[in-house]
Amino acid sequence: MGRRTEKIQSRCTGSCETLIGSGMSYTSMTIDKNGIIYMGTETLVSYNPHTKQLTELGKMPFYSAGDLIFYKDKLLLAGWDPQNWTTGIFEITPLNLPASKLYMSTPPFIGLLSFPVPCGNNRYFGLSSDGTTTNLVELDFINKTVIGYRGSIDAKILDAASITESGIENKVAINSVVKTNLANCSNSNGSIAITASSLNGPVTYTLLNTGISQASGNFTNLRGGIYRFRISDATGCSTDTSITLTENIPAGGCNDIFIPNAFTPNNDGRNDIFSVITPAIFKDMSLQVFNRWGSMVHQSKGSNIAWDGNNKGTQQPAGIYIYTISYTDQFGEKKR
Repeated sequence: MGRRTEKIQSRCTGSCETLIGSGMSYTSMTIDKNGIIYMGTETLVSYNPHTKQLTELGKMPFYSAGDLIFYKDKLLLAGWDPQNWTTGIFEITPLNLPASKLYMSTPPFIGLLSFPVPCGNNRYFGLSSDGTTTNLVELDFINKTVIGYRGSIDAKILDAASITESGIENKVAINSVVKTNLANCSNSNGSIAITASSLNGPVTYTLLNTGISQASGNFTNLRGGIYRFRISDATGCSTDTSITLTENIPAGGCNDIFIPNAFTPNNDGRNDIFSVITPAIFKDMSLQVFNRWGSMVHQSKGSNIAWDGNNKGTQQPAGIYIYTISYTDQFGEKKR
């Protein structure tokens, strides 16, 4: 493949469309994840194929030696510094070209290749040529080091491209997570919405807690807790994540039950009733009181559970009593 010029054609099957037919020539070109094309030599331009608008972004502080590529939303240029003639990979800032800087020092390359790796991180190579063969040198963009020579091709290749040139990696990527925690003292349900993407077509979302799989990343009617998800694509690549959903119930709030630790049923108007105060959203309230020998001396149900110290009309003696309280909370869970 020869050096790219400004004559660009969209990928097509059966018919093609010429996007730009004349103008300047550029020695480097790439495309971002939104489909915007970038080209440059000394000047950087962008081309929007959707609106067919060509925009000159300005003169770069570093010049192209052969290629542009995207890496983690960074626009990288294989080029050289005209101030001192040093070569390397330069990070170009399209909207603020003077802020562009050296990303990593490398030998001179005429091309850059992003090689897709199934279910993993892309591999990156610099291309250099002696006129008859093309050498591939692997690059570590994470640690900004040159890994080394990986082989040669018996041809002069001035550029290279792949489906991952825009910087999108060939794996399942989680793009966003939005969660709605349970509202205070209400019957509202929590929800988790996950969006993910893959180069290998649509993804499937599986809630590992239940084993339920679905095409949508929206999960509703959730209680508080830790939820584990697996997102898979058509080739079997997957990624796992855990998301915690909390129940926003404040301390001293709607989950509290007030239970007195003593009462004096002597009809003096003070603490005469053993009265249990519960939130109105609790249902199926039940109170049972037992004496020290295990005999039940009181039972009441409903929203007003209390004991006046009597059993079948007989005042019970002062002493220690055991009680049990059962109810259904605002989430429908039975408590005791």
